[in-house]
Amino acid sequence: MRMSQWLEYGIDPDGNLVSVERVRRGKTDLKCPYCQEGLTSKKGEIKAHHFAHTNATCRAVSAGRDVELPLFDRFNLHLTPKEYLALLQFEKKGADSKYRFILEAKDTIVYNPHKGSYGGWELTKLGKVVCRKLSMN
Repeated sequence: MRMSQWLEYGIDPDGNLVSVERVRRGKTDLKCPYCQEGLTSKKGEIKAHHFAHTNATCRAVSAGRDVELPLFDRFNLHLTPKEYLALLQFEKKGADSKYRFILEAKDTIVYNPHKGSYGGWELTKLGKVVCRKLSMN
C-alpha cells in the first residue's frame, strides 16, 4: 500500500494500531509506528484527519516511502502487531500453535478436516484479505 501524506494510525501502549478516527483532537499517548515518537491528533475542518508528530517528523513518514499498515479497522478486526505477523507467517508456514487459537477466534483461520496442508488449517476470507490473497471486493 502506498502511504498517503497523512499518518492515519498510531500505536497504543499495548502495541495495538489505533485509527485517528478513534481518538480526540490533540496530544495523545500514541506512538508513531515507524519511529516510536509521540503523536498529536489533527482533526480540523479543511484537511483529512491525521496524526502529526508531537516533535520532529520521522523520515519514514516525510519521505512518503512504500509502507505496509494494515487496514484492520476497515473490517472491525483488531490484531496486535504480533498477531498480524503470526497471520502473515501462517500464510507461509502454517499456524504457530501459540497464535492458532487467537487467529481462529478472530475469524482469520479455520480448521478444514478435508484439507491436508498445514494440518487442516486454512485462511478464511477475512484472513485472505489481510494477507492480500483475496480482493477487498
